[in-house]
Amino acid sequence: MKKVNGKFVHKCNQDNILISNVTYKDGYYIAYIVYSQNNQFFFENERNHLPGILLIEAVRQKFLATLHIYFDVGEDKAFLMDGFTVEFKSYASLKRKVIIKTFFEKNKRTYAGKTELFQDGRLIAKFSSSCTVLSKKAVMRMEKSIEKY
Repeated sequence: MKKVNGKFVHKCNQDNILISNVTYKDGYYIAYIVYSQNNQFFFENERNHLPGILLIEAVRQKFLATLHIYFDVGEDKAFLMDGFTVEFKSYASLKRKVIIKTFFEKNKRTYAGKTELFQDGRLIAKFSSSCTVLSKKAVMRMEKSIEKY
């Protein structure tokens, strides 16, 4: 399965890109989790399920990619994560595909997403996430202001 372009998820290393290309169908933005068990960060310990931290990072990447691709948020913009919650429902097997389905709402510069992960039709986890999109220059000014503390 082809991975999404790294520029859409803010990753240079292909090993760290965890989602397929994003598609749109029936009101949902859809992607699949794509990974290698050779990734030492996520698979440092032997396990028989997908680690929760991998699922979290895949959803974060999906959020970014969807905004860049479908909501025309350019590379000159920065994302400020406002909120991110997760509710795990079940383990995800290493042997079957995991689909990520997200519904988005937009309000000026703020985006909110409701995401569900499924494997063989079984709900694996539910996520709520939101972010504000600003210019990179505005974010740089904010970062400089916190350096004073």
